[in-house]
Amino acid sequence: MVGSLSNASRTRFSEIKHLLPEDCWAIRSERGEREFENETVLILEGEQRLDAIDLDDPLGTGDFVFLVFARGNLTVEGTLGNRDTDGASGLIVEGNLTCRNAIVGGQQIYVSGSLRVADLFWGDYNHGELIVKGDVSARLFLSTEEYSSSISGERNFDHLISDSDGDEGWRLEDPNALGDLINSAFIVDDEDLPPLARDEILAAVRAGQDVIHTPQESEIVGVRQDLFPDRQITPGNIKRVAAADNLVAGGDHNAIGHVEFWSDNLFLRLMLLADGRNAPERKLYFQLDEKLGALIGLFNRPPTFMGRLKAAIGSLFGRPRDQHLLKLWRDVEHDGAWAYLDASAPSEIHELLQRGWDAALQSAVSRQRVRKDLDPTVLRELLALPLAEPYNDFYDGDRHGLWLGSLICSFRQAENRPGDTPMLRVSSSEDDTDLFFFEILKFADGSESVTVKHMDDLDEGEYTHPWLTGGDALERGLRMFAAAKRNIERANKALLRGERVSDDGFALKHWRKRGYLKSRVP
Repeated sequence: MVGSLSNASRTRFSEIKHLLPEDCWAIRSERGEREFENETVLILEGEQRLDAIDLDDPLGTGDFVFLVFARGNLTVEGTLGNRDTDGASGLIVEGNLTCRNAIVGGQQIYVSGSLRVADLFWGDYNHGELIVKGDVSARLFLSTEEYSSSISGERNFDHLISDSDGDEGWRLEDPNALGDLINSAFIVDDEDLPPLARDEILAAVRAGQDVIHTPQESEIVGVRQDLFPDRQITPGNIKRVAAADNLVAGGDHNAIGHVEFWSDNLFLRLMLLADGRNAPERKLYFQLDEKLGALIGLFNRPPTFMGRLKAAIGSLFGRPRDQHLLKLWRDVEHDGAWAYLDASAPSEIHELLQRGWDAALQSAVSRQRVRKDLDPTVLRELLALPLAEPYNDFYDGDRHGLWLGSLICSFRQAENRPGDTPMLRVSSSEDDTDLFFFEILKFADGSESVTVKHMDDLDEGEYTHPWLTGGDALERGLRMFAAAKRNIERANKALLRGERVSDDGFALKHWRKRGYLKSRVP
């Protein structure tokens, strides 16, 4: 039966404090002072199910309640929440706490069991704290304005945004990124105001509305659906995988465009090749270590002798050749000859073909994702800011970049050395490890795109290619770029206000000369 706190027992803190966890805030703060002795506590005995809990006014009478104490499992069908983040009623649950939404702050929420939030948990402001001895689950877990949380068990969040731990809170600085998770009606695009309209969100969830943005299925697979009607190896899908707007300009064998990369122990090379008056050929090569290779593509050379003879005669009369979808394989380890990949090929070859094709499809999806989310113009604008001007030698240990917040950002301008392209390198490590490289490259259709590469260790010099392989590495790269953009723009604004943002002498001299900083008084 669903009830309300009006049915809870009412007592004084002094009567029940011996029942509370020793490490809860009320006990730790009260010890020795006895200042809470006469404060009001509401007690819920046994398994309880409530419609909602308003921690601003638990009884709905305006009477102050110091603490709500549930001596068993507590289920809140709707929202557990409060507006006042300076001093709302505390909540201690001896068992598990389950609710649809929790929007809290200004008190301690202490759960001896597990906390299960169906949709949104939002802890706001440093006057609030969450302690959970068990597991915590939520669709979206938000921690803002230095809200504290201590979770002893597992964390099961579809999404986490925490501005108190490293750069996880980067989405709070980017309304577009925040809009991927929160309904845009509740996002405040004003750097002088908090990014989320807390009162409006609290009112919405209390009214039963879902403020978390839930993409439609077509949005979740959106790019892939746009690119590929199915996952079959067809001429149309091969053309999309090896399209001119998906391949870096140039390459071996006079290629129009290409990309090549390793995905674990699988090597992929995707190429677009000119062939005179004929349509460009597309070749997709997959190789497993140094063992087996598979090649599929659209070729202008027919597979049979009579077909080649007919095509040659047609060429004499100026007719372009028809394209043919061919599949080939070879034993790389033993330097075997190419053979047609048909049903008689070894099972390992068919497995390689499928794995390579899946990786090729993923690479096209990832490339389009990067084109959508990383604008070359934005990267160029960052490199052109006054902040970056004195850091004009990417290859110099001092002049390559500077620490901004928790990130070191290094700038490479076009033609820093002959052939250099614009690039931003970002890392949160002091020892040249875990680096992301964001580089503007020309693509085969004449357009530009940003590529995302990663390096575990600068000394080893081996790249991985998240912009092609996708997955968590790409998501982390996009987060790193967003955090770097935020830090660079913030520091640049501070510089233009006349603030010192670096102690590098050459940079200070440059900024003074340009008038960004005041010159020293003689």
